[in-house]
Amino acid sequence: MVYRFGGWKNIFIMLGLITLLSIMSGCDTLQSEGLPVAPGHLVMERVMIPGHFKKNDGTPFTANLDAIIIRPDDNQIHPLAMINHGYDPFDHKLRYIDDFQRQTMEFARRGWAAVAFSRRGYGRSDGYLTEGMKICNLSSYVRAGIVPIADMREVRSFMATKPYVDASKMIAVGHSGGGYDVLALTANPLPGLVAAINFAGEIRTSKPNLESCNNETLVQAVANYGQTSRTPTLWIYAGNDNISPVEVGRRMYKAFTDAGGNAELIDNVWFPGDGHNLFFHPEGIPIWAPYVDAFLEKQGLKLMDGLIPVSNMRIVTQGDKQ
Repeated sequence: MVYRFGGWKNIFIMLGLITLLSIMSGCDTLQSEGLPVAPGHLVMERVMIPGHFKKNDGTPFTANLDAIIIRPDDNQIHPLAMINHGYDPFDHKLRYIDDFQRQTMEFARRGWAAVAFSRRGYGRSDGYLTEGMKICNLSSYVRAGIVPIADMREVRSFMATKPYVDASKMIAVGHSGGGYDVLALTANPLPGLVAAINFAGEIRTSKPNLESCNNETLVQAVANYGQTSRTPTLWIYAGNDNISPVEVGRRMYKAFTDAGGNAELIDNVWFPGDGHNLFFHPEGIPIWAPYVDAFLEKQGLKLMDGLIPVSNMRIVTQGDKQ
């Protein structure tokens, strides 16, 4: 394994990864109840994905998207799991994809080539924040879910070039604003999308004086997605979520399915403190993993028996021999 240190930024990144490995050595118990440990190891790569976009005037530009890829270390081809973070109009430069390393590992442990990435303008990714809403109306809410699909498309295209990825079979996973985005994705899916998982999905305008119209418009927007969405989706909302209230999640689910969307709702889970952190905090894995496992098996997407351990994970940097 070769580490290439390109300045202080990369040194800090690698120190963080090394620290993570030391933490992971005792974390194999964070898994679904009763599942055995499968043979094998994982490999993690930190990459910058070149995304090709267009400005409003049609001018093309490239923005590198910060990402981590975790997969079984076995030289085999694996289907793709794409993980989306939430929406934050205020602290988007502080939203690093490192927060989702442990969650990304969970999908890799189940046999997926899993990638988590920061969208344009977030964390270490290039570009400007182009998503979100300035006004509270239906077209603005629908657009807010559609804009991030451009980032997802670029990530999928990049991953499809990897020799260990079968991009013809892909699941999309999202938390909060990212959960809302994957619902929008199912309405106009990328090639190969076979299922989507929405953790506490919702999005709100950043202007407090428009707060009162959020819930009604949000419900209308997901109904709009449900009109053309036929991809199987799993929705998980905690009963004590202070950001995405479970009552709103239930209304969104009803509107989505009434419009024709294919969805299964889990709304009886509880996470200490604020339930909005169920997916965001690694401590939530033993709570949500059994529901995800059951959903994937129901869709014929159970890839292996047992879970690959996270200890002894190999780390490579972009450009290293895989």
